[in-house]
Amino acid sequence: MMRFIFFKNLIWLLHLIPVKIILSFLLIKYFRHTLHLWADLTLSPGGLNFQKIFFYDPV
Repeated sequence: MMRFIFFKNLIWLLHLIPVKIILSFLLIKYFRHTLHLWADLTLSPGGLNFQKIFFYDPV
């Protein structure tokens, strides 16, 4: 019984992988502006820069 549940969960996880790929592709396509903003926030040396959050100026 445990083996069956594990196998079922494995199939479910494998089913989720293409869904995640498609979702991430859509996110990149439609929310590129937001992704750039979060990349700026996480990659900035000071960590979270609240000025960037509230007064973000897309170039």
